[in-house]
Amino acid sequence: MILASKVGQLQFVLRSFHEPLRRSSRALAKEIEHQFDVEGDPKWATLSDSTLKRKGGSGSALVRTGKLKRRAVQYARWDISKESAGFSLPSSVGYGYFHQTGFTHYMANTEKGTNPNVPARPFARLGQREQKIIAREFDNWFDERMLRVMK
Repeated sequence: MILASKVGQLQFVLRSFHEPLRRSSRALAKEIEHQFDVEGDPKWATLSDSTLKRKGGSGSALVRTGKLKRRAVQYARWDISKESAGFSLPSSVGYGYFHQTGFTHYMANTEKGTNPNVPARPFARLGQREQKIIAREFDNWFDERMLRVMK
């Protein structure tokens, strides 16, 4: 009877995944910031010569003003419910999508030696590393709930 009661209590505290999803989004925001800081992990493609020239010979990929990075790491980018979490960029940095996926410029008068193709430089990914972050957050949350119920 005591075990059945504990299982019932556990069922009650597991009715929503909002908390572990919120924790995961915060951890993933830090991972997105890390991607900008190290210019990709794995490394993003190097900047083209024409881009380096335009930036004065140096510069970080994807950072001109820092606006994209600032918006991408904000917790407000996440839409979290009881059962799911989603990430999106605001329209003010909608160009981030093109950097995330890569794109081709269609320029009528492409300068000789320039490459109109912009390689993908993914900053918001859901690879094995990010999946492990989410799993860790869920594991910690579940362990905390189990300890509370089984006291």
